[in-house]
Amino acid sequence: MSDNILKCPGNLKPILYEIHVSNRCLAFSDCSVPIDVVLRSREGKTFGAHTAFLARYSGAFPRPDMITSTDPLETVDLDERSEVIKLILQFTHPDERPPETQDVPGDVMLEFAEAVEKFIIFPAMEVCNLRLA
Repeated sequence: MSDNILKCPGNLKPILYEIHVSNRCLAFSDCSVPIDVVLRSREGKTFGAHTAFLARYSGAFPRPDMITSTDPLETVDLDERSEVIKLILQFTHPDERPPETQDVPGDVMLEFAEAVEKFIIFPAMEVCNLRLA
């Protein structure tokens, strides 16, 4: 989706943002479930996500029936970098095998472990414990 990044013209303060060209989740290439929330990383990269999946696999994300926004694709700003958000989405996706983490750089893995604790993502906790032991 890097082709969909726009910059403000002229001498305006540069702002990068990504356009949502489809209601598709990018955690896995074959996901056909429409997204209902957008997560934005600290760098400004956006990820389509599913509130039901986040609520199911996390003890910290709200259930879909608790969200009262009238915006059909509410954007939630997160403190995590984009690599960590993608890992979170991959570990909270049903019927998909979570990614192998042996090639994830150490600094990303440490931040992922912190996010897993913050968002209480049980399926990823043991993976982080084993990888960082």
